[in-house]
Amino acid sequence: NERQDGNAHSLSPTKEEDSSSYVVAAHLQPRPSPPGHDATSSEERGMQDAYREREMEIEQERMRIAMEQQRKREEEAERKRLEFVAMEAERRRKEEEEAERQRKLAEEEAARRRSPREKMQAILDHFADVTRISTDRVTELRERRAKLVKDRTDAEKTERFAAQQISYAETQQIKAAEEEDFEAADRLATVIERHAKEREEQAEIMKQIGYAI
Repeated sequence: NERQDGNAHSLSPTKEEDSSSYVVAAHLQPRPSPPGHDATSSEERGMQDAYREREMEIEQERMRIAMEQQRKREEEAERKRLEFVAMEAERRRKEEEEAERQRKLAEEEAARRRSPREKMQAILDHFADVTRISTDRVTELRERRAKLVKDRTDAEKTERFAAQQISYAETQQIKAAEEEDFEAADRLATVIERHAKEREEQAEIMKQIGYAI
C-alpha cells in the first residue's frame, strides 16, 4: 500500500508544476488590444490628413499670391506703357506744331521777296507738304487709336469679369454666413476685396486709355 501511495504521489502534479502550467497557459492565451488603441490610431490619421490638407491650402495660397503679384506687375507695366505712348504722342504733336510754325515764318519772309509766279509755286508746294504730313499723321493716329481701342476692350472685359466674380463671391459669402461657416465667409471676403481692387485698376486703365484716345 505504501508503494502504491508513493507511485500515485509521484504521478500527481506537484504544486510547483501546477503553477508553472498555469503561467504557460496564460501566455498562450490571445492578448486583448489595449483600450482606446483603435481610437488613437484614428485620431492620428485624422491629424495627418488635416495637416496635409493645411499644407495644400498653404501651397495654393502661395501660388495665388505669386500669380496676383505677377498680374500686378504686368498691369503696372501696361499702365506705364500707355502713359509713355500718350506722352510721346503729345511731345511729337508739339514738335510738329513748332516745326510748322517755323516753316510758316520762313515762308512768309521768303514770300515778301518772290515774284507772283514764285509765290504761286510756293503755295502749291506748301499745300503738297501739308497734305503729305496730314495724311501720314492721320494714318499713324488711326493705327494708335486702333491699338488703344483694343486695349480698352480688353480692360472692359477684365472689369466685367471682376464684377461678376464679386457678385458670385458675395452670394457665396451670404450662404456661408447663414450656414455659420465663418472661415469660408472670411476667405470669400478676401476674394471680394481682391476682385474689387482689380475692378478699380481696370477702371483706371480705361480712363487713361480714354485720355490717350
